[in-house]
Amino acid sequence: MSAYPTILITTDFSNDSLAAVDEAKKIASSDSKILLVHVVEDRVPPLVTPELWNRVMDDHRNTSEQHLEEYAKEHLADFDCTAVALTGVPEVVIPELATKHNASLIVMASRGHNLAGKIFIGSTADRVLRASRCPVLIVKPQED
Repeated sequence: MSAYPTILITTDFSNDSLAAVDEAKKIASSDSKILLVHVVEDRVPPLVTPELWNRVMDDHRNTSEQHLEEYAKEHLADFDCTAVALTGVPEVVIPELATKHNASLIVMASRGHNLAGKIFIGSTADRVLRASRCPVLIVKPQED
């Protein structure tokens, strides 16, 4: 039996999150279940109409779901992997999903690919770490 029977891996499709996937693959055993998760943030920016925001979110969700399936096939084909695209606030959705699926480990990059992630390094990772009931492995970014 694996020390980590269920591993939740987060991705934003960046090189940094790919490094987290690679680390998770090193830790996972052949009988580990992998839950690959991408969260589409639903925080509404100022000065955006609800109609425009709903169209943007629908398009982003559809694109994310397709990309996530391809990403799972490309990077986690050797594992029992379920890809899940969710909408919400990552630091809330990720710990909730980990609890729901009884994850034994969460693996994520220390920063995201967006500008806020580069300015506030680790803010989402830190919040996930604090809110999670299971261990969290935070993978440092690859050197550029």
